[in-house]
Amino acid sequence: MSDQKSTEFTLIEQAMGNPPSWLTHWGITVVALFFCVIFGIAAMIKYPDVLKSEATTYIDHPPIEIFTQTNGRIHTLLVQNKDTIRHNTPILVLESTADWLAVLHLDTLLQTNRSIFDTTFMSKELGDLSSAYHEAALLFKQLEDARQNDITNQRISTLQKEIEQNNILNNSLVAQKEVFAQELKNIKKDLDRSKKLLQDGVISLQEFEQKENTYLQNERTFHQMESSIITNKIKIQQLEIQIPEYKKQQHDFFFRLEVDFQQKKEVLKTAVEHWKKKYILYAPSFGIVSMKHKLQEGNQISPDIPVLTILPNTAQKQAFLKALMDANGIGKVAVGQKATVSFNNYPSAEYGILTAEVVEIAPIPTDNQYEVLLKLPQSWVTNYGVSIPKQQKMNAHIAIQTKEFTLLERIFSGLLDVLKN
Repeated sequence: MSDQKSTEFTLIEQAMGNPPSWLTHWGITVVALFFCVIFGIAAMIKYPDVLKSEATTYIDHPPIEIFTQTNGRIHTLLVQNKDTIRHNTPILVLESTADWLAVLHLDTLLQTNRSIFDTTFMSKELGDLSSAYHEAALLFKQLEDARQNDITNQRISTLQKEIEQNNILNNSLVAQKEVFAQELKNIKKDLDRSKKLLQDGVISLQEFEQKENTYLQNERTFHQMESSIITNKIKIQQLEIQIPEYKKQQHDFFFRLEVDFQQKKEVLKTAVEHWKKKYILYAPSFGIVSMKHKLQEGNQISPDIPVLTILPNTAQKQAFLKALMDANGIGKVAVGQKATVSFNNYPSAEYGILTAEVVEIAPIPTDNQYEVLLKLPQSWVTNYGVSIPKQQKMNAHIAIQTKEFTLLERIFSGLLDVLKN
């Protein structure tokens, strides 16, 4: 029995082969650990996809070229090259038939609604503005004279006093009428008694007629008093009606004068603004004066050539990069992603790089390219500590860092892509 079991065990060993030696066993273990370490490192290493493109700098409020509206000679130059000027500051004045200081003084009066009637304008030449000014000044003088000489309020005051006096008179007449009415009643009673005495033959007809005439005279006087009271009331009403009529006449008169003056004033304002645009150049924004050619009084200038340029204070302005990127791979780009920037004029090996941020992606492509806007830092200091001056339209290379993937994800994504496709 034992021999049979030994024979079976020998057959099984022969079928399975000889067991691996200790060297083979440890070799397999080391190889397995090696691959585990490799896969672990691959799972830890991450790096983003990088999309590269060309870009151009753009700074808010780019340089502004100043042009004149007409040919002319410089009469007064108010700025010099590299001067810092504020918005709406006069730059220069062209020759004209008007005294530009007088025109600016007139413009100040018009804008502040002060009196435009100034005797200084009579001695200073306003050139083409003289006609419009004198028309407006004449109406203004008429309006002022009319206000000073207006007697409407005096008339109204006189009417009010007359109404008051008539009311007093009317009250007196009413009081007299009441007294006279009582007297008339007494006279009527006396007449009635005389009539009875006449019937009794006590008095003569002549005496009765005298008393009757007295009564009739007093009755006529009573009716005259009533008529005077009514006439006085009508007069008071007529006087009261005249007050609003005087006020309306006053309003209509001054309204017409005021409207005419305001129309002439607007015409003058328009003429002054047109003159200023034609003969005075103003700074459209805050900045620094840049003259390509030296300017001086007496120089001839034309509207075809810029007189000078206003450079904005770029240190305080936000700077951007505009890049056109191919549609292929644009889906990886998202707002908030970072990008490295190196300027063509400042090689990265010597000056270093800047970091920008994607702030906008155009929703619609142009010629199969998308415009991407990147925000640059306020201070252009590179990673080498070098400060680069801000300039418009500087060419640069950008590298946008998209989503990060591990090395392991990239290996298996590549294998999956091969298997699926």
